[in-house]
Amino acid sequence: MGIDRVDHEMDLGQEERGLKKEIEEAIKKSPRLVPTNFAHVSTAEAKSDEVKAIEIRRGYKFKGGKERGTLLEQFMQQRAERSNWFGSEASVFPTTDHDDLLNGTDAVIEWPKEEGEAQFPRLAVDFTTSSSLEGLETKLAKIKQPARIKYLRSEVELNDEGDPTDMSVSRLPMVVLGLDDDLLGSFAKDIQRARKTPVPNPKFDEKKYKEDKMETPGNRRFISPAILVRDVLENSPYKILLLLQARAQLTTQGDNPLAKQCYDRVQLELERLMYAKDEKGRDLDPKKDSPVYQRALKIGKNSTTHRELTFSA
Repeated sequence: MGIDRVDHEMDLGQEERGLKKEIEEAIKKSPRLVPTNFAHVSTAEAKSDEVKAIEIRRGYKFKGGKERGTLLEQFMQQRAERSNWFGSEASVFPTTDHDDLLNGTDAVIEWPKEEGEAQFPRLAVDFTTSSSLEGLETKLAKIKQPARIKYLRSEVELNDEGDPTDMSVSRLPMVVLGLDDDLLGSFAKDIQRARKTPVPNPKFDEKKYKEDKMETPGNRRFISPAILVRDVLENSPYKILLLLQARAQLTTQGDNPLAKQCYDRVQLELERLMYAKDEKGRDLDPKKDSPVYQRALKIGKNSTTHRELTFSA
């Protein structure tokens, strides 16, 4: 992921072009870290790794017409954390170019340790939009070996001052998560729909509004569009597809203790969306799939990428 390609914006729809702008702005605000940003490796070694990644990237032969796929990969990586795709406690770290190009990993997902766990659960992820059977088989071959990440800034394993810790980690379970690139348009439409549909704020205090004679950040008549977008994507059928892929691939890595810890986190978040709920969030019927889960299964059944990544082709 992250390889610059020839721009083919004319191939994108209006909503997709708007989403493209948002994705690019988010990247500008939070650019990918480079090896020399890390303190646990010598400056000389870090600079050498940066040069190595640049040389590898130069060797790629770029092909046009892939912009939609590139954007969707970037979108998946951004939304994995911003919309809690792996649970509200998960932290998503975008890897450096070095670990992307040399170790085939786009991101590392981390969770806090629970009582009795010896290690922090960490999961290496490669995002893809490939629908080529050969390409997917090549990617899936990577999950047979634990991943190594040379440059990680951990948000869950903090130092004595309570700050993120720079480190190298190894023997991480690995998963390949993907969606068909034509789903970029579906995401874009869902986002636009959420922004354009006003939703009353159930906590709005009319009395306080009259006293203040204005809306305040803590007392708005309608829910913020940004929150609506987050919530729509947090409960998206596409999120369910990625969780199903992660679960299927983690079951094949039973000899790795971290795989079991990651599986439990993935399963917990998946179950939150699987069953129909009442207004208090309680399961109505553990045997009845929720509408969003039913929709996810329908989408996945028609997706070559999803079938391959869940070994159900």
